[in-house]
Amino acid sequence: NDSVCSRVSMSDGVRISSIEVLGNERINPSFFVNEIKAKKLNTTTFKSLEELNYALVNTVQQMNSRDLFENIEPAFMYHIKNHNADGEPEFDYSRVNIRLQVKEKRVLHGIINTYVQNGQSSAGAKVQAGFRSPYGFGEMIKIGGEVNPTGHSSYSADVIMPHIGPNKEDLSIIATRNDDDHRYYQSFREKSDSIITSMRSMSGRFTLSSIISARDEIPVKHHIKSIPQARDATFNILNLANSSTKFSLKCDNIWMDTRNESASPSQGSYIESNIEIALPPGNVQFIKSEINGQHTIPLGPSVLDQPGLTCTLIASAGLLVPFAAFSRYSGGSSGSSGSSGSGKANLNQQRNINTHLSDRFMLGGPLVLRGFDPCGIGARSFGGRQHLRQQQQQNS
Repeated sequence: NDSVCSRVSMSDGVRISSIEVLGNERINPSFFVNEIKAKKLNTTTFKSLEELNYALVNTVQQMNSRDLFENIEPAFMYHIKNHNADGEPEFDYSRVNIRLQVKEKRVLHGIINTYVQNGQSSAGAKVQAGFRSPYGFGEMIKIGGEVNPTGHSSYSADVIMPHIGPNKEDLSIIATRNDDDHRYYQSFREKSDSIITSMRSMSGRFTLSSIISARDEIPVKHHIKSIPQARDATFNILNLANSSTKFSLKCDNIWMDTRNESASPSQGSYIESNIEIALPPGNVQFIKSEINGQHTIPLGPSVLDQPGLTCTLIASAGLLVPFAAFSRYSGGSSGSSGSSGSGKANLNQQRNINTHLSDRFMLGGPLVLRGFDPCGIGARSFGGRQHLRQQQQQNS
């Protein structure tokens, strides 16, 4: 009961006494045990029922994101401490029983979604089919596809195996083919075939991934623009569009997460970072790192038991450095520049000193910099494409 949660605060704290799961016909009880342990619900002493309720909501959202259930409905059950003079029960709110009523998806299930983006005529469709393992430990194979008229298409096959190994990590292997249309603001189209293998810790705070990808960046003409101010990228940017192969290792860390909700928090802080290293045999070789932070505070009282006015501050910083930059400034290319072998090496070094468009940071969008469309910040020109075409004709 949300009204009870909002007004009950125990000086000795609130602990979960037991958790009961109903409706799990195929999912093994150990799956729920591991999910609850991952969020430490069974060992945490909460300051109030409201804090416990937020933690339970986040845990349910995590279980729903695994695409195994149609619905999960949590409920609190309280111990009766004694009865008052009128015979009405008095509850012990320091020990709480939790009941999860679940409805599982079928072993083979699918969804079809249609949507409209940005209130415009850009409609799309998304189809996904999932095969859930009948063994009941959360294993699943998902096959999906998404297409919209703006030029974006994506096809993927995903194998998911949760709670494996002694530390109960989540393993996923994704094979995907993407055709991303970046021509609206970035003036190029990216086609890629990728295999992504990732291992996420039980708490969800640490993820290690390996990425193998073949990419092609193709300068293309604009479609009809709804915003006339959107211009081509400059010649210097368009000239960098190229094909590449990438093999990289990426590590994501969540250093702090005190938000009461992950989707739309009304209070709390969040700090996460990632670092990616692209190595041979890929011809893209760099080190890239980014850190993001968020802090939300309430500015007013709750309205109808919902958060009122809130203020959220978001900050991020990133750095992308190709490995060729280190050898360029260390003087490693000097000494034998007269030989043909060293000349070829210098040519490759000069080519690799430039970062690829697909790996760069993009600015713009409501969650990055409000007031600008996604990827809407950057150098623009009226004749960038014409200069690129003339340069290609001269080189040919």
